[in-house]
Amino acid sequence: MSGAIVYPRTWVKGLGLPLVSGVSEDVLENSIRHIVVKFKELIGEELAEKLDKALDDALKNEISKALNTDKLDEELYLLVEKFWIRIASPLSQVNDMLLGSIDKSFLRELVELEKKIGETLARMIRRTNYKYAEELVYGLSALIDYDKWVIEKIFQLGIDAFVKKLIDRAPKTFIELINYALYLIFTWIASTAAILGIIKEYREENLDKLAKLCKQYAEELEDYIDTLDILLNDETYEELARLGLVKRQQ
Repeated sequence: MSGAIVYPRTWVKGLGLPLVSGVSEDVLENSIRHIVVKFKELIGEELAEKLDKALDDALKNEISKALNTDKLDEELYLLVEKFWIRIASPLSQVNDMLLGSIDKSFLRELVELEKKIGETLARMIRRTNYKYAEELVYGLSALIDYDKWVIEKIFQLGIDAFVKKLIDRAPKTFIELINYALYLIFTWIASTAAILGIIKEYREENLDKLAKLCKQYAEELEDYIDTLDILLNDETYEELARLGLVKRQQ
C-alpha cells in the first residue's frame, strides 16, 4: 500500500479528542460536549481554532470530494495526501503539547476520555441504522485501540526509543502501519460525516465504498500492530533473529 508518510509524532495522538473537537456541537451528544470543551481549554484557544479550521476546511474539500466524485478509486490516494497535508500542522502541535508537557497520568486519562467518546460515537453511528454501521464502529474501535497501543509503547520505551526500534527492526512494516492508519482515519471521518449529517450531499455508492474500505483498513491496521508487537519484544526478536526469520539490523 502506498500513501502519505508523516513524521511519527503526527500520528501519536488521542485521535478522538482532536478530531471530534472539529465536529459541530449540535451533532454531539451532551455526554461528550464537556470533554470536547475540556480538550479545547487544555490546548488553548488559538491552537483549538487552528485545528477546527483545518478540519472544517478538510470536510469542505477533501472529505466532500471523496463523497461526491465519480472517480473515487482514481482520486482517493491524492485526496488522502491533501487531507493530511492540511491537518498535519495543527495535529503535530497538539501532539507536541500533550507528549511534551503532560505527565503519564494525564495521558492515561486522555485515553479513557477517548474511550468514552468512542462509546458515544458508536451509539450515534448505530442509531442511524446505516447498513454498514458496524463497519464504521469496527473502524472506530481499531483507531482507539491503535491510540492506546501507541501511548502504551511510549510509556514503556519513550517516544524516541519506540520509533527507533520500529525503524531498525521493521521499517517497511512501520511505514505500512502508518499508511493504513492514515487511510483508516480518512475513510472513517468521511463515512461518519455523511451518516451523521455533517456533510449533507454525497453519492450513496461513495459512502458505501468508503465504509467498506474503513473496515478493510482497520483489519490491516490490527494485523500490523500484532506483527510489530512481536518484533518490539526484545526476547522474541532475538529468538527470531537467531532462527534467521528476521534480519538483524546492524
